[in-house]
Amino acid sequence: MAPVEQVKTTRDGHLFVRFPDRKNLEMAKMEIQAISNISANEKGTLKPKIKVVYVPKDEDDIVANIVKKNPWINNLISENDDLKIVKEMAAKNDKYKPYTVSSNAHHKHEKLSMIEVIEYLHCIYSRCKVFACYMPYQRYKCQEFGHSATDCRNDQACPRCGENHKSNECASSIFRCKNCLKKGHSNTKHKTYDGNKCTV
Repeated sequence: MAPVEQVKTTRDGHLFVRFPDRKNLEMAKMEIQAISNISANEKGTLKPKIKVVYVPKDEDDIVANIVKKNPWINNLISENDDLKIVKEMAAKNDKYKPYTVSSNAHHKHEKLSMIEVIEYLHCIYSRCKVFACYMPYQRYKCQEFGHSATDCRNDQACPRCGENHKSNECASSIFRCKNCLKKGHSNTKHKTYDGNKCTV
């Protein structure tokens, strides 16, 4: 049997199994399909987004400029509104700004993922580096990722110290990231939502 990373029972009585990589997932699916009375379904992937960096701050309409300067994108989308900026991130310098761009229509997600295979997009004034960008939701109750609030069965965890209480009840002056601690990472002295320090 393929190695397993996590096993849990869902609210509707199904068994959720997480594997360390796709190779082991495919191996397990073949083994499960060989058993006639058990069916296995793969959980859907997160909706794809792309992170566009080195965008000049004086760009007016980022999405319209990307579509205008990259005509091949017109083969993937029907209108400019099919792409939208979902997040404008803090810039590290005064000249450029990074953005996260997503598809506006659900049926276009697979098409947007095709954009992820390229390295650059052209804007009006520059060539912008492109990265695949996935933004999983983090639960405020347990601080973990990848499940909804209604499906959360975990204990309450403080985002500051990792103990079993809410952040507004925390009296600790020492930060300890529960997620990094659980993964055995060396740097745990930060809050769970500190994206600049948390490697999880």
